[in-house]
Amino acid sequence: MAALAAITSILLLILFARWHAALCLLAASALLGALTRMQPAAIAAAMGTGAWGILTRVALLVFIGSMIGSLMAESGAAISICEWMLRIFGRRHIVWAMMLFGLIVGLSVFFEVGFVLLVPVAIVLAERTHLRPIYVGLPLLAGLSIAHALVPPHPAVLLAVVEYHAEIGRTMLFGLLIGLPAAALAGPLWAEFLYRKRRDATEHVHMVGAEAHPALLPPVALSFSLLLLPVALIAAATFGGKLLAAGAAKSVLMFVGNANIALLLTLTLSLLTLAGSSAAKWTEFGGVMRAALRPAATIVLLLSAAGAFGGVLRASGASAATVRIALHAHIPLLVLAWLIAMMVRTATGSATVAMASTAGILAPSAMSFPHPELLALATGAGSIFFSYVNDPGFWLVKEYFYLDMKETIVSWSLCEAILSVSALGLVLVAAGCLR
Repeated sequence: MAALAAITSILLLILFARWHAALCLLAASALLGALTRMQPAAIAAAMGTGAWGILTRVALLVFIGSMIGSLMAESGAAISICEWMLRIFGRRHIVWAMMLFGLIVGLSVFFEVGFVLLVPVAIVLAERTHLRPIYVGLPLLAGLSIAHALVPPHPAVLLAVVEYHAEIGRTMLFGLLIGLPAAALAGPLWAEFLYRKRRDATEHVHMVGAEAHPALLPPVALSFSLLLLPVALIAAATFGGKLLAAGAAKSVLMFVGNANIALLLTLTLSLLTLAGSSAAKWTEFGGVMRAALRPAATIVLLLSAAGAFGGVLRASGASAATVRIALHAHIPLLVLAWLIAMMVRTATGSATVAMASTAGILAPSAMSFPHPELLALATGAGSIFFSYVNDPGFWLVKEYFYLDMKETIVSWSLCEAILSVSALGLVLVAAGCLR
């Protein structure tokens, strides 16, 4: 009840007092601590720990990713990719292409990495097609999110696979069979339903360089290579870390496959290949990257405030109380896995924490369950339920697409809810068929 009151205060302060969202999150963190009778020093410590945890995980990703996105837009590389996608898929089917694009990229990178890499492309694509950015971007986000939750070798679902002693190949097959229709329902179809009468943009979220002349665009092969380079490096580290013996090769691979290093290498190679030896280009791109840091700083501030709120949720016991509610329910194991993961996600705002916590709680029960692969997928489905104010992804979507609170909830939060519930339904259907 204390957590619910704190979340309500965030919405009221944003909607009616018109406070900045970061300030609302910090005020709600203090309110939650007071309602749960935490000591003032403990509240401050929990806020600092939560904010620092988010900053160490996403600050560099957002800053470097924003510079890469602006650089690709200014150089015309993003437009080159968009023009190729439009030739192949056409304006009418572009949302389906974006969903598949998000799913493929999301297989080996965390949501935040895929987000900062691909959302600038979605915004430029919306600019080129005169469509709403969120209409083009929502299917992309659905693909990224479902890959995070259901398809190994993504690290989050891989943890559940290990805890439940599931077979990774079967989990991957089931994850794709369940994830594709769930992503289609929550991405292109939900976007079509929401914006069927207002797909066309009334105003554009403009990316610099969106009007570049086609003759000056970089080759599409180079543009795609730069976009997918960090994905390839991270994927190589994921597999190489398990297959290679300890040694120099493995150490180098794990270094370049770190998300921050992979993005930094991509930024460096982007400058070298797109600016070349032109001093004027280097100066121009330097200004573009500096300009990209200003909106990125606002986003990082919001994310750290969301982390502070999550820290107080955990330290106050509100998160644990939420999990206990689910544990006392006498329901089937697949539904229980989804319910616990959903409640941890709701309480903490983190899909990865939800999956890890649920897998740890239910690991003993999984030993006697006939289909541990489906149990891993039910856990993953619950872990992405209804992104809202304590989830950093909520603020990323809101700020990058310039949405208000209402549209963010209606588009992104409900997209996540549809993904989660439809994936659970398909898991239950699969369990019935395998019985």
